[in-house]
Amino acid sequence: MAASKANEYKYVIMADGNGTRWNNYQNVPKHLIKIDGETILARTVRLLNENGITDIIITSHDPRYDVEGAIRYEPLNNIYEIDRFTDELIEGQTCFLYGDVYYTEKAIKKSLKQNQKMSLLSAKKRKSIKTGRK
Repeated sequence: MAASKANEYKYVIMADGNGTRWNNYQNVPKHLIKIDGETILARTVRLLNENGITDIIITSHDPRYDVEGAIRYEPLNNIYEIDRFTDELIEGQTCFLYGDVYYTEKAIKKSLKQNQKMSLLSAKKRKSIKTGRK
């Protein structure tokens, strides 16, 4: 897909969950974990911006999730709470990304090649690797 076609997509980063599985580990929401000095959420926005994507929305009621290069949107109703899909944002060509995933540059570039009206970028389930840990 050409860059101009990719720019037609709206990217919605879903970050409005309760984080119950994370249980506020180290008193930091999982979306705001810093890796190499950058939060996971800021990294995703940066990678999208570097690939010419400017229509980026982060769904969250938490003002700490304001990230330069994206707009934070407080969902009116999260009826599909399991994945934080925000019904009122599903219009036109939309790609949903999880806000707590450390995306590689390759994964972001793959999202640019989509050709559906709506998509969700996720990973293939991999087989477990035995590490010797119990």
